[in-house]
Amino acid sequence: LEGKFDVVREYTRKARAVHREMQDEIAKIVPSFEKVEPEELTKLIDRVEENVEGVIAGRCPGAGGRDSVAFLVE
Repeated sequence: LEGKFDVVREYTRKARAVHREMQDEIAKIVPSFEKVEPEELTKLIDRVEENVEGVIAGRCPGAGGRDSVAFLVE
């Protein structure tokens, strides 16, 4: 995928969206469930992807939420 950063970003965003849907469903069953990508980090990732040159995509790779954010950069 060398040079196809738009494809990497597209699929990373799709994966994040599916992950958020799963988290929302789990939270309905387990109210104390701590999301891996809470809304605050979703906003942060979106802003960085849109406004920081060289950033291709961002993710919250941790389990338990609010503990880490990772960015893929050129």
